[in-house]
Amino acid sequence: MEEEAMKKFLCGIVIAVLILAAASPGQAEVRPGTFSVTPFVGGYVFHHDQNLKNAPVYGIRFGYDITRYIGVEGVFDYVRTEYSAPWNVMSTDAQNWAAARSDKTNVFNYRLEGLVYLAPDWKVVPYLAAGFGGQSVSYPSEVGGNKNKFLIDVGAGLKWFITDWLALRGDVRVPYVFGSTFENLEYTLGLSFMFGGSKPAPPPPPPVVEPKVEAPPPPPPPKEEPVQEVKKEAQAEQTATEKEMLEKGRATINVLFDTNKSVVKKQYHDEIAKFADVINRHPEIKVCIEGHTDNVGGKAYNKKLSERRAKSVMKYMIDKFKVDKDRLSSKGFGLTQPIASNKTKDGRQKNRRVEAVVEYIVQK
Repeated sequence: MEEEAMKKFLCGIVIAVLILAAASPGQAEVRPGTFSVTPFVGGYVFHHDQNLKNAPVYGIRFGYDITRYIGVEGVFDYVRTEYSAPWNVMSTDAQNWAAARSDKTNVFNYRLEGLVYLAPDWKVVPYLAAGFGGQSVSYPSEVGGNKNKFLIDVGAGLKWFITDWLALRGDVRVPYVFGSTFENLEYTLGLSFMFGGSKPAPPPPPPVVEPKVEAPPPPPPPKEEPVQEVKKEAQAEQTATEKEMLEKGRATINVLFDTNKSVVKKQYHDEIAKFADVINRHPEIKVCIEGHTDNVGGKAYNKKLSERRAKSVMKYMIDKFKVDKDRLSSKGFGLTQPIASNKTKDGRQKNRRVEAVVEYIVQK
């Protein structure tokens, strides 16, 4: 009864910690393609029929996050305990003597587990776990010696991201050891070191509030200059871009993005300048900037990412080239309109693209 009460008490503490910590929202932290190594320590509670004393547990986890919601782990842990059984008149003297002398006993647990992340967008991520494996116990030779049993386990955990690549982790597992179906309890605290994966895009900077100043007297009219000078080497392409937009109604802006990113790189300044110049010289057209992605990640996530990319290019045109914002719009299509195979790295990069579509032409 005392052991059952201790199990319930420990489970209650862990569940309370999970509920309180999980209420803290933060930026997305679970990243697809991440490998992790987690050394851990904790306590292990045996079923009373196993005749083993409860003891500390030490182990390591090797994990891989398949998606933002699903992960797998291999777990190995070790318990250094003592064999201790009550005196039994039905047992032999050798068996009772083995129980009385409290021999040191080694217990090894090894499991393969699946993890389901319940809130991958939070800084403190709760998850559920289930798996299968085995338990090896080195009993004294008088009571049978080494015994290997099959087990399944269920449980839950909490991962608190300290940095992008380091997390504090708490876990509770209930292994069911087959044979006589012994119910054990394992509670641990570990430190996860993560490698690889796609780093989440940083949040956009806060808007800059410009101080209000009184306007100076109007200067004499300046000499009219083009809004943005285009490099000489781009002039030949200018005509082709203009022709493609006005005749075909669509042209690809050769701006490529890194996976999970929506930041326009400086190297594409001149490419965007060509399109901005065409729009500025043709006030009769309105243009929609369309964003597209590869198939890395979920459909809903990629649609939002493509919308951010299209808006980034549109904002770049407005800020850098003074394109009238009323003549621009943006739309994201996610992974639904690929132009190359997503099975190769080169194909996925081509699919992470932006296109300019002539949406409306004012008839003169």
